[in-house]
Amino acid sequence: MSFRNRLQIVLILGIFPAFALCSDLEEAWTKASLFLFNDAQRVVSRSTEEGRNRDYAQAILLLNTQPKTEANIQQSAGILRNLIEAKKDDEIGISSKYYLGRIAQIHQASPDPVLAEKIYRELLHDFPESPEASQAVVKLSLIRLYSGLTRDQARQRLAEVEGFSSLVKGNNALVCYHLLVGDYIIRFGGSKEKALEHFVIAEQAGIRRSTSRADTEIRIGMLARELGKKEIAQTYFKKFIGEFPRDSRTYAVQTLSAELQSGVQK
Repeated sequence: MSFRNRLQIVLILGIFPAFALCSDLEEAWTKASLFLFNDAQRVVSRSTEEGRNRDYAQAILLLNTQPKTEANIQQSAGILRNLIEAKKDDEIGISSKYYLGRIAQIHQASPDPVLAEKIYRELLHDFPESPEASQAVVKLSLIRLYSGLTRDQARQRLAEVEGFSSLVKGNNALVCYHLLVGDYIIRFGGSKEKALEHFVIAEQAGIRRSTSRADTEIRIGMLARELGKKEIAQTYFKKFIGEFPRDSRTYAVQTLSAELQSGVQK
């Protein structure tokens, strides 16, 4: 597996990959992929390997080691800063920058969304084509959209965040971004046509989690039905029925699909 593919796993799952093909890091990667973070941390701690791969692994695992402590979080941040200072533009340096943003946003005891936003914007400016930049867009969107806004402010922020769409690359980031924005539009009374567009893009990008995929297919069908877009509604109702025949909502969706088929909407 290539370095970049393993890096994508880090960004998607929040776990650490073995960037080098040495046995200790491979063992740690295997354990981390099974969410055995403490075991993986012990493997890295006793490893005699040296260099950026090991240091990066240690930093990421410290974020997941249980019990979670502020000391571990700050130690991780220190390692990541050292990695960036040594070389900021290789894959480890770029990923280290992203995780400094995550530490500021969610990991440290007192979150600092202002600092997290600054880090994400720097990442977008310096490395816009990196997979980390796409993930940073999603996290930046969360910060911009959910920060105690009035309804009018929320609509202004929504317009700002929708301007980020061209920066999002990679299926996982596309799914996260478009589901986030579509849901936000529905919550704050925006254009349902726009919300439908976002949900369709997310679904077409490929939603991995079956529960989220099922919810999105129903959501698209219901929105399309409400907007009079019968072909889209029927397409997604049938898709849901085919994929999730044992779901508790299947009978209701079948009924709606039959109504559309006969031209009767109740």
